[in-house]
Amino acid sequence: MASDDTALLTIVIPTYNRKELLLKAVNSVIDQQVPRLIIHIYDNCSTDGTDKMVQTLMGVYPNISYTQRKSNIGSLANYSDAIRSVKTPFLMSLADDDWLLAGGMRLLLDTILCDETLGAVVSQTIHQNEQDEILTINPGNDWEYKRYSPQEFIPLWVENGHFEWSSIIFRREALEVACVPDISTDLVWDVDLQLQVFSRFPVKLLKSQTAVYLIHSDQSSRQVTFQKFLGQLTMLERAIELSNNNLPVYHGWIIKFLNDWFDRLAYEVAYHASIKHFLMSIFKICKGPFEDRIILRYVWKWTHFKLRIMKSKFIPRNEIP
Repeated sequence: MASDDTALLTIVIPTYNRKELLLKAVNSVIDQQVPRLIIHIYDNCSTDGTDKMVQTLMGVYPNISYTQRKSNIGSLANYSDAIRSVKTPFLMSLADDDWLLAGGMRLLLDTILCDETLGAVVSQTIHQNEQDEILTINPGNDWEYKRYSPQEFIPLWVENGHFEWSSIIFRREALEVACVPDISTDLVWDVDLQLQVFSRFPVKLLKSQTAVYLIHSDQSSRQVTFQKFLGQLTMLERAIELSNNNLPVYHGWIIKFLNDWFDRLAYEVAYHASIKHFLMSIFKICKGPFEDRIILRYVWKWTHFKLRIMKSKFIPRNEIP
């Protein structure tokens, strides 16, 4: 059995009441046949017999570890604690409803072992629905598959979008330097983690499909909440700080964020009486050393229009920071 002292890689699998899907996920990791591997399952107080199933697996596979919560601490806290608990040089994370494809883990591990400067290696994830239909592959053809510096990578990552965790291997030291994960960003904490690491360390992209991401209605990441909106706002503020206020990199991201979230959350924002907080936060991240303040003017006109549609009060022009 690999211990924290001898193992190279830990894969954490947080779970809650998905016994059958969890078994498929764990078996996909076992089938990788990667030596010096720890499989650590973090059970968020499941009530469906997950504990008995995992105990059976542990009797057969001594490299499986199991943490069972005494109470449900929430999915974000469960994930965060799982990642922070890793002691091995490298780590991966697998959702209990996703699974790895043959050879994927070894490819990721071999690649990051060959370049000690890499903070992460990213491969492709297949997006599949419950009818086994392939919806898309991420990353796709809009990427070059090579090694990137942070300066090269971040503008492309902002434009093309983030990646699924199941196809990423991280160097643990990179996460420690970036001080992540941070669950204050709510359901977008995993995107924020990628931002923090990719902004500081080189990353390599591989054109190889190594995992399947299952799309279904029960996913927490598909929920639309006001807290998720505020989490994305926090992440945007951090992104601009990391870029030393290089706002042009984030023009498209900011505008997409504004349009997406106001359309989805307009009435909830109004209900929370958070219009002023929303506007002040947007103005704060858009100000910066941006001489012509194109974004700021756009945001003001756009928000004024949206709020008029909602028949809600808006901040008088003389209160714009």
